[in-house]
Amino acid sequence: PDTRRIAQVDRGLVDHYKPRKEEWYINYQGALLNDRLNVFAGYRHEKRLANGGQRVDANPPWYTGFPNMVGTLSPDQYAAYGVNVNYQLSELRDLKGDSYMGGASYTFARGLTGYVSYSETFLPNTGTLGGDYDVTAVRARALALGLNPDTELARLRSAGGETFAENETGTNAEFGLKTSLWDNRLVTTASVFRVERKNRKLDDTQRQLDEPLNYLGPNATGAFNRTIRWYSNEAEQYTEGFEFEAIWTPIRNYQALVSGSW
Repeated sequence: PDTRRIAQVDRGLVDHYKPRKEEWYINYQGALLNDRLNVFAGYRHEKRLANGGQRVDANPPWYTGFPNMVGTLSPDQYAAYGVNVNYQLSELRDLKGDSYMGGASYTFARGLTGYVSYSETFLPNTGTLGGDYDVTAVRARALALGLNPDTELARLRSAGGETFAENETGTNAEFGLKTSLWDNRLVTTASVFRVERKNRKLDDTQRQLDEPLNYLGPNATGAFNRTIRWYSNEAEQYTEGFEFEAIWTPIRNYQALVSGSW
């Protein structure tokens, strides 16, 4: 459809992205020992396919964009097309990962079952640790501060500014007991769990404040203006605890629930 009625007439360039995601699953479930032991296992493969880089379309009669602009244009054309080099490179990268899961439950006696489960998680982290900074903007800020643009870009690269963020991974583990007593009138569950997340991508606020190019004045003076958005890619998060639940059904259509967690 014609978008000119809702597009800003004073904004010449409009970004849009169209990555694709593909996922494959395979699972197995089986019963052993006269159905006292039940097991399951699964595998998952996930893939994020890039769309050929940042694509920019224009409100006529300005420039019209196309895929992989950074590989087609010369550096002196980047500013005219609004090309962010770092973001272009990150959008040319396909992301993929694998994860596994498994578990089992075993009936020790009538109404008493134990279980254990384990699963992995995978989350693509896009972008670079320097926050996909715009090379043209970095050069302009360096010149405004009286610094050498090439020297500043080399400093950012050596500090990891163009390093792609690693994917976030995680694990979920749980084990517990379930009871079903008195013809299912009392059903209880008690479990212990632990959830881990690793390689989380988070803003590195202190590093952003220490970045001299993030200020309008020399030697980190003047107003703060975030040209470089530094990220960390090493954060870990752990959550663990205990849960308990009991459901009592003394008569039909009447039920009481008690639950708690730590």
